[in-house]
Amino acid sequence: MRNPKDYIMKTDYLIILMALLLISIVSPIAAADSFDFDIPEGYHIENASDDFVLLENEDYYSISISIMDNSTDRKTLMDMLERHRCYDFRNGVNYTKGDFYIEEKPYYQEFQMGILYFCENGRDLVVIDYKGPLGMDLNNSPIDGILDSFKWVSY
Repeated sequence: MRNPKDYIMKTDYLIILMALLLISIVSPIAAADSFDFDIPEGYHIENASDDFVLLENEDYYSISISIMDNSTDRKTLMDMLERHRCYDFRNGVNYTKGDFYIEEKPYYQEFQMGILYFCENGRDLVVIDYKGPLGMDLNNSPIDGILDSFKWVSY
C-alpha cells in the first residue's frame, strides 16, 4: 500500500505543472532546444516531456525540472504557488554555477519542504523544484550534480 504522502506529492506536481504550462503560454519555450542531464543516484523518471521532467526516489524526495523562456515572470509563479498550494517561501541565496545564474528560494508546504531553483543562462530559464519530507537535509541536495551535467540539445 502506498503512503498517502505519495498522492500529496503527485498532486503538488500536477498543480506546479499546470502553473508552469499556464505561464509558458505567455512566454513560449524556444522550440529548437531540449535538455539532457545525469539522473542522481537513487532517482528514477516518473514523468517526462520535451520541457518537463519529474524524478522521484523511494524516500519521498522528488525533483521537477521545467524549461521556460527567461522572460517568464518568477514573481507571478511564486505568487501562484503561495496562493494556491500554500507555499511559504523563505529568504534564499543567489549565485553563479557554470553557465547559470541561480536564485534559490527555500519553502515549507504542509508536510513537506524544499527549494525552488530559478536557473538562468541568458536565454532560457530552468525551474527546478527539489522537495522532500519535513526535516530533510537541504544541504545534501542532488541539484548541483544535475546542474553540473546539464546539456542543451538542439534538433
